[in-house]
Amino acid sequence: MAACAKCGNEYVQGAKGWFARVEGLGPGGRGDTPLARVLLCPDHFAEIPRPERAAWHEYTGAPSGPTREKRVGRLAGT
Repeated sequence: MAACAKCGNEYVQGAKGWFARVEGLGPGGRGDTPLARVLLCPDHFAEIPRPERAAWHEYTGAPSGPTREKRVGRLAGT
């Protein structure tokens, strides 16, 4: 189950105000290092300075959609 990285509170499906960020090396980095998702509850997200909030997105708990390669008519050619 997903939990806040700072206080350990569990994320409840449908809760509002939770934010996540993916951390790790980008495409030019090492391929063997997995990306990590950092999740923050509303209280700890409010402590982040406003300029740094742009790197965060609202967390809904839903898995991400299909990748570009899996969409019909894209690179997969199906």
